[in-house]
Order: sequence, then structure tokens, then C-alpha cells
Amino acid sequence: MKYVFIFLAIVFSFTLFAQSEDATQLRRHEISTDLSGAFLNNYRIEYNRKGTRKGAFVIGLRMRSEVAGVTLDTNRMLRDYERSLFIPQGQRALDLSVGFKSYIGSRHPQRGIWFQLTALTSLAQWRSQAYEDARAISFFPEEYREPKQMFGLEGNIGYRYVFDNGISLNAFVSWVQLVLRSELISERFTQAQRESGGLDGALTGSFLTLGYVW
Repeated sequence: MKYVFIFLAIVFSFTLFAQSEDATQLRRHEISTDLSGAFLNNYRIEYNRKGTRKGAFVIGLRMRSEVAGVTLDTNRMLRDYERSLFIPQGQRALDLSVGFKSYIGSRHPQRGIWFQLTALTSLAQWRSQAYEDARAISFFPEEYREPKQMFGLEGNIGYRYVFDNGISLNAFVSWVQLVLRSELISERFTQAQRESGGLDGALTGSFLTLGYVW
């Protein structure tokens, strides 16, 4: 059950590969990267391979960041922002994405609206240097939060335009739903108290994704 999201996405995507004679005349491969996300340190690179005229298998890698916090003081008379320090992008992760893309009724096979459903899981997770520096001045310098395996789903809807030379431009909006779990490495709490988790959803997207189709 651990990799059920990815398994279901792979099985479903393979049903898209029954090829017609016309499909073999199309450009079936595309690699793309999210230029707008790069400005936010959320890099993304994806490869997709078309099966039929309207379906493609998608696999990619992406960077993800989370806010991390440390305790500066335990005095309850202080305000929350005085007791704690929160570091943007304090936790970083490299995620794997696997899914399928469906091209919605376009007169031109290389241009038009598309929909994509993707399963996500984390490959590697680490703490940023800014988080490590904050821990050194915290009230509990030996404590830190260790992230566990992440799972999630993402749904995208976007538009693609492919030039005659193979350069492609995409823009899309997406809803991401993640299952995040972590453990506070500390001797002050029991194992049950140290573990935490929950759902995290966000509306995201990209106004400029650059790719190449061949």
C-alpha cells in the first residue's frame, strides 16, 4: 500500500498506449521545465511520451520546500513570534512525479488544452543551512524535525502551444494535495508525541513552462 498512488497512476497511464496509424506521425516526446517556478526555488522538470493522439505517460522530478521553525524561548508571556523563529524553505525535498496527461479535443494535435493527473512521493529530504544556523541559537539546539515519506496527488489543467521548430510553451493551474508526516527528534517526548502528520493542499501553477517536442 505504500506506493499505491504511483502504482495506480502507472497502470492507468499504460492504457493510453494503444496506438493508431495517425499517432505514429505525431511528435510523441516532450521534455519541459517550469521557468516561473525557478524564481521561487521550486524547480520542475518533466518528460512525457504520447501513446494515442490524446494521451501521454508523464514522469518528472521537482523541488519542494516547507517552512521550518525553532523555539527561541518557552516563556508564555512572550508573543508567539518572539518565542519562535520560522525559516522559509527550512526543509527541502526532491520529489518524484508519475502520471498521465490527456489532450482535450484540439483541432491541431500539438496545440490545445490538456489535463494531467499525477502521483507524488519524496525521493530525498534535507534541512537547509538557514535552518541549521537557526537551531544553533534555539532554546533546544539538539532538537529538529525529521520529515518522513511524503505522498500526494496533483491535478493540472493547462494550455500548450508548439512551434514548428519543436519549442513548446505551456501555462497551467494545479491543485496539489499532500500527506505530510514528520518526527520531532527530542528526548522530552514519547514516540507517539514526537510524530505528527496531516494533509496540506495548495492551489499553484505556472505561467511559463518551456519545453521541446520531438
